[in-house]
Formats: sequence, C-alpha cells, structure tokens
Amino acid sequence: MGNTMIPTRYVNDVASRTAGKSVEMTTYPQIRNSATDVNPSRFFANTTKYIDSRGLTLSNNGNDYFYIRLAEIYLIKAEAMNELGGPVAEAIDAFNQVRARARASAVTVSAVPKNLAISEVNSKEEFRLKIYDERVVELYGEGRNYFDVRRMRYKDNTRTILQYIIQDVYPRLLAEGNNKSLEFNTTTNQWEGARLNVLQVPAGWSEKWLLFPIPATEYLLNPGFKGDYNPGWN
Repeated sequence: MGNTMIPTRYVNDVASRTAGKSVEMTTYPQIRNSATDVNPSRFFANTTKYIDSRGLTLSNNGNDYFYIRLAEIYLIKAEAMNELGGPVAEAIDAFNQVRARARASAVTVSAVPKNLAISEVNSKEEFRLKIYDERVVELYGEGRNYFDVRRMRYKDNTRTILQYIIQDVYPRLLAEGNNKSLEFNTTTNQWEGARLNVLQVPAGWSEKWLLFPIPATEYLLNPGFKGDYNPGWN
C-alpha cells in the first residue's frame, strides 16, 4: 500500500476530546493474543492497511504516506460524472475499475465484489449511494469519510448523508434496540453485539456540524478572524 501509520497525535487528540462525552460509538473486536483475550477496541475496526511487514514495530514503519490513490481518482470520476449526467456508462466503468482491482487483489480467485451493472442503478441518487458505500469500503482508515458525509447528498437530495444519519439512522437504532454492547461469547467462541449503548442522540440537526470549530488559540493569534469561529460555533 505504501503508507505510514496514522499520526498518533491526531488519534490521541480525537480520543481525548471525545472520551466521556455523550456520543454514540461503534466498537470492534481486537485481534486476540490468547484464548482469554476478550478486550474490545473502542474506536476503529482493525486494519492491516498501514502495516509494513518490514517495519520494526507497528509504530515505526518505513513506508511512505500516500496523498491520493488511483482507486480514489476512479471514484471521484464516477461521482463527478454521475452528478453531472447521472449513471452513464463511463461513470459505471470508472466505478467498476475499483472492484476489478479488489477481485484481482484477493489471495484466491474471487468473484466478489462483482461489477455493478448499469441496469442496477436507475437514477443519479441510487448511484450516488453506491459510490458512497464503495468509498466507505475502499478508503477505510484514510480520513475521507468525514468529508464524504458532508459533501454527498442522501437520495432525497435535500440532506447530506451526515444529516440523514443523525435524523433517521440513530433514532431507528434506538427504536430497534440495535445497540447491544460488544461481548465475547466463550461458549460459541464468537463476538456478539457491535455498539456501545447510545448515551445521547443529538437533539436535531445543526448546520454547524458541516464545519469544524476554529481552535480558540488560532482564532486569538490571527487578527484576520472576525465574528464566529465558524458559523454556529462561538
């Protein structure tokens, strides 16, 4: 893959600022070091994407960090063409280039993920969500999703995907009770559950969540800043 680990300063900063807050958090199992190791990871799903097999330690890898990958360029092309003219053949082909690479990268010959047929997407809105899903899978751990959910619209074209998640998905998870904490079943030797209990669902949508607040120290040091830190933040 040719990249380094995510800077620990970034991860630690995010973790420290969200610790103890009223937030919904998804949990994932860690790779078990022994039969009795059942501690869950509270932040991210495990990935070997950033691990260099030649590295001395997991935090001391010698590979380079990438700024953009060819797979993302194909997905950007598919998204742009779809927004301009809907799911045309060239946009579908760009999308399928990523899936073809994924099949070819499998340890054994694989038919998954299969190519997307143009007949499977009947509108710009349907293809947009297919592209979003593909970006979630392909670009996991690469820092793209924060921007994707704010840039891309849900299929109703009136809300961002982030707004849809907050207004529709979180309340539905609460109503369905699909927020069971992660536990290891020693009888079946399987992990069960996925989410920590939702402590507090955001009370409605706020446009300010489309932007980060400007750090107070930067605001005070820069005389060019005027008014709010960013719209809605103060």
